[in-house]
Amino acid sequence: MKKPQIFSRLLIRQIPAGFLVFFLNAFMITFLSTSLLTGCSQPDKPTVGLYVAIKRGDLDQVDRHVHWGTDINQIDIDGQTPLHESARNGKIVIARLLMKNGANVNQLNNFGQTPLDLAILNGRIQLSELLINKFNAEFDATRSLFIAVNANNHDRDVYRFLARQGAEFNTTNSDGLTPLMIAVTNEQRLTAKQLIASGADVNLADKQGRTPLNLATTLNNMDLITLLKSNGAHE
Repeated sequence: MKKPQIFSRLLIRQIPAGFLVFFLNAFMITFLSTSLLTGCSQPDKPTVGLYVAIKRGDLDQVDRHVHWGTDINQIDIDGQTPLHESARNGKIVIARLLMKNGANVNQLNNFGQTPLDLAILNGRIQLSELLINKFNAEFDATRSLFIAVNANNHDRDVYRFLARQGAEFNTTNSDGLTPLMIAVTNEQRLTAKQLIASGADVNLADKQGRTPLNLATTLNNMDLITLLKSNGAHE
């Protein structure tokens, strides 16, 4: 019964001491490295809410939420998801992290807006392109154009972006109004200016035969009348 123990002792005595030390050192280094890596791979739990982290642009906290299983498609009282919040604030890296981990790119909030709609409305062009080109967000450039006009958005970059994406500036909505007619009716001079710069027809008439200039004259809005006439509108 003692022969195996005697054999093991004899075998160990035959191993060179230097090799034995080297083997033990290598084993300890491997063990400690594995332990450290295992410990480091587990991030701490988040210490602030997900929406707060997004508003602050705190990528570390957002990453913790993702790791610990926070619902990244949760909605707030306005029906907005974390991705809506990221898009509105232009948090590109955070938005990418959320989308890579299953965020719904086409979720509508209580106002019928997707994250892409909010990105466009807030002039987050780079993020808008990421949503469209990388994560296949549903997108209709003309629909986005009407949303921007109705929101009185007069950001030049927004209209240039929509023009590049093929928005139809002279199409009409269900009421027979073009984006320019809507802007004039709502007395949005700066928005009208951007629409004209993007190719809106200043002489296109609605179903009643009214042109943007006719609408501006009815409102007695001299700023709009001057703007339209200086861009070729005629009586």
